[in-house]
Amino acid sequence: MRPQCNSDCKIAQRNARLAEALGIDRSPGAVSERTMATYSPELVAFARANTAFVKMVEKELANFVSSERAAHALPHMPEAKRSFVYNLAKVYRIDTRMIDVEPQRSVELIRRLDTRIPVPLLSSTLQAPATTLGKLQTSTSVPASPARSSTTLSASGTRAWAAVASTTSPALRPAPLNPATRPSTSITNSPAPPSARSIPADWETDD
Repeated sequence: MRPQCNSDCKIAQRNARLAEALGIDRSPGAVSERTMATYSPELVAFARANTAFVKMVEKELANFVSSERAAHALPHMPEAKRSFVYNLAKVYRIDTRMIDVEPQRSVELIRRLDTRIPVPLLSSTLQAPATTLGKLQTSTSVPASPARSSTTLSASGTRAWAAVASTTSPALRPAPLNPATRPSTSITNSPAPPSARSIPADWETDD
């Protein structure tokens, strides 16, 4: 006499029927090949400039995939970061939609039948750039831009999201000018006007 199929057995049968209907190969080798992910140059470039935010998004997406929720709304964030989440969610095979209005506009995640956690993660593909890259070989010295300090998250949950999502670059100030050398005569010369080289080239940079 055939044993009766329990709830776990029925779930396995349902998943098998869904996989067959969708043309999904569930064999171990096929699953490994199917989950290998590639990332666009735009995603990689954004991740290098926003490492803390990217790792937070990856953790949130992994929690959503591992849960049984059909949908999940993320905290509000700027447009550039919403665009990043939208494109990264595609790699996870998660549908998205924009909700609320500015400045509270955000992204809602929507589960699909084939939603998965990709391998490798975007953050694990990042490589530290060589220290010699980006240096300009010029005959004159150019003042270096102030180093940007890394973002420190002192809160958790929604407050941590807000801290990282709203991070902006510190204002850059021109390097102070040395006073012009005064001659030994009693006549005081006007200080020389600041040279264009004394102003950092990236002062208009917006993170």
